Amino acid sequence: MADKGNTEETALAGGPRRFVLPGWMKKLTRKKWFRVSPVFFIGTVITSMGTTTVKNDSIIFAGMLVMGLGIIAMWIAETGKPNWLSITGPLTFLAGSVLTAMSMTVYPSNPLLCSGMILTGGGTLGMWALSLEKREPSVIFVAVLFMAGIALEAVSLTLVDSSLMIMIGMIATGIGAFAMWAYENNMEGEAA
Repeated sequence: MADKGNTEETALAGGPRRFVLPGWMKKLTRKKWFRVSPVFFIGTVITSMGTTTVKNDSIIFAGMLVMGLGIIAMWIAETGKPNWLSITGPLTFLAGSVLTAMSMTVYPSNPLLCSGMILTGGGTLGMWALSLEKREPSVIFVAVLFMAGIALEAVSLTLVDSSLMIMIGMIATGIGAFAMWAYENNMEGEAA
């Protein structure tokens, strides 16, 4: 009996315990974009500090720019397509991020915000479309739906006061974003 007790004590107290990551987290840490994701999170921290504790528009502006750069860095890391043609999506997204950040902080302007929202949406769409292998009619439909929704939202939130346009734009953008996500998941499923 004493030997059995010693064996149990040794098993319980034996060796250093290792932290074991759940399976989904192990897969996540192997993704290329995950390695550069801290840039995005640093931007989030800077933006939240500028919004809450420090309350400074310049800090919010800087944080929003770092977040935008983080999104672009994650896209480039995952797709590995930093050539001149494929960089148009990220550059459009960055331009939109700069205009949006400026219009919300250091230079308040509704036309600037409208332009920034449309460019950011266009850049997002560009990065999604450039990461696809196939060009199909369904991709064009999703692109039109998403951009129409973004444009309606941007115009109605900044230039034309219309709750109906905002609602239609939000629904179209949501459906378009969901379709983009579903399309990517379907492609990953076909590749597996």
